[in-house]
Amino acid sequence: MNDKTTPTVKLPAAQILAASDRLSKPHERKPDLPPLIPRNQLTTETMNGMVNRLYTRAVEQKQQQRANNANTLPVLVKSVAIDPEALQGTFIRLHDGAIQAKAQRTVDLKKKYQQPHAPETQINKEGVKNMAERLCNKSIEKSKEKEAALYEKYVAATEPSRKTLTKDEEKASADRLSKKK
Repeated sequence: MNDKTTPTVKLPAAQILAASDRLSKPHERKPDLPPLIPRNQLTTETMNGMVNRLYTRAVEQKQQQRANNANTLPVLVKSVAIDPEALQGTFIRLHDGAIQAKAQRTVDLKKKYQQPHAPETQINKEGVKNMAERLCNKSIEKSKEKEAALYEKYVAATEPSRKTLTKDEEKASADRLSKKK
């Protein structure tokens, strides 16, 4: 037999460690692309000017406006101390009024939409018997009538009709069929 095998090569330990480090570390390539949109770099002076214009001046103007309003506007609302008994009376009046209004709405809606109930009546045995007959037997009779009507309409109409012939008609028919043309 002719055995052709490749000879094994033994790598030094330093090469094995370098290869394992190279293969185990994440490999990131960062492409060198130009920026999509050119960016303007702001200087610290420009940034401080913007902060001053947008924030500091706005805060100062708001404080000046409050100070001017406090001096020029008259007092529109004077606070009045309310007696606790009067406050309690107001709460009770509002609460009781709401409950009474709700009860009145309920009564009005019941009058408007609810039907008065019919008085309950006792049904005697004869009434029960008539009701059972009407509900059970009449519905069965109706379904039988419908079935008979459908039978007449679809089944009986397709059957050939049978006509009985008299003696004279039979003789005439036999003569007609027996003659040669």
